[in-house]
Parts: sequence; C-alpha cells; structure tokens
Amino acid sequence: MVLLVGGTCDVLMVAMTVPSPEDHSGEELAVLLARFRNAVNAIGDAPTGQQMEEVLTLARTLGLREEDIIDDVARVRAAMAAAAMRNEIAVGRMPVVQIESSLPPGDVCHFAAPVRTGRRRTDQAGRLLLTSSWLKFSGTNDLSIAWTQVDEVRRSGNDLVVSVGDRTRGCRLSFPTLEDAARCSVIAAHLSELAQTGSLAVERTRFATMHPL
Repeated sequence: MVLLVGGTCDVLMVAMTVPSPEDHSGEELAVLLARFRNAVNAIGDAPTGQQMEEVLTLARTLGLREEDIIDDVARVRAAMAAAAMRNEIAVGRMPVVQIESSLPPGDVCHFAAPVRTGRRRTDQAGRLLLTSSWLKFSGTNDLSIAWTQVDEVRRSGNDLVVSVGDRTRGCRLSFPTLEDAARCSVIAAHLSELAQTGSLAVERTRFATMHPL
C-alpha cells in the first residue's frame, strides 16, 4: 500500500506495507503505537522536512497499519501543510483568495474556509475570512477583529484560538480538518505580526503592485 502525504511544496511518498491482523499481538501493537506516537509528539507542530520523513518512515519500519495511525498521520500532514505555508510566506508568496463579497480598497483576502465557533456540532457555523486588515467571521452573528487588536494567535488541534487585549472579542474557531487549521494559523499569525510591527502598509503596497485590479 502506498500512503501519499503532501503539502503545498513538499510531497513525501512513503510505501507502507499493510500487515495482516495476526502480525502483531494486542500488547505488541500497543508498544509499537506508543513508540510511533512518541515520535510524532516529539517533532511538535513545526518540524523540519527531515523530521517528518523520519516519522513516516518509522511507521513503515514498525509495520503499522494505516487505520491504526490515521489520526497521527493527519497530524504529520497538518505539520507539513503549515511548514509549506511558512516557506511560501518566507519567500513573499502569501496566498490570495478571490471572494464574491467586496472588500475595502487595498484589503486583500488571504484565506477562506468554513468554520464553527466552537467544538460542538450545535455551535454556530459560518465562513472565516482572513484579509490583510481583518479576521472576519460571517454567520448568524458576524464578528470582525482587526489584526491591530490581536494579542495572540495559536492553534489547538483543529481550532484557531485568537486572543485580543480586552478579552471580550476573542474567539475559538473550529475547522473540519487539521490541515485547514494549520494553514490558517500560519497565515493569521503572520498577518497579526505584520500589524503589530507596523509593516501592514508596506505589505499592502507590495500586494497591490503584484495583484493590480
């Protein structure tokens, strides 16, 4: 069996042999899974390409079945997606998303995805936009937060957690996939950093030059 794991720039092809169920006893499988998951935890959310390749190769070496490590592989894929996005941003290639709704002059949308305002299925569903100036959630109750107001952006699993100074307008947004959450967190952190360092005007000018109307 071949497992394909890839991001925007990096694609790792790892051939995984699927063992028959009798290959590992329950106790042995538990030990092998613990070893693999320790390796995944050790590389964290910002691993190097070599670390990710080593972890995926370890899964093949241990003879683990895909169904046993599907959640762990999703974490590695999310880390790869985040790493690829950081690499794109580092060389000046922020994503640009075309949207139907209008934005103020000079504002550019860099990310769009469906989200929920919490972890439960009953939480409000809507659409998230990350623009040059704003984090915007459109749903039953709309929310807009300027990047200049954001104190911290972090990812917690499938969730993006945004904190603001007065702690009254922060939010937790849940994504359907880890990869979406990973990419979004990198872009959001970058936009927040630009706003805090006063570089937003320079970035806007550069994007206006690269993407004229």
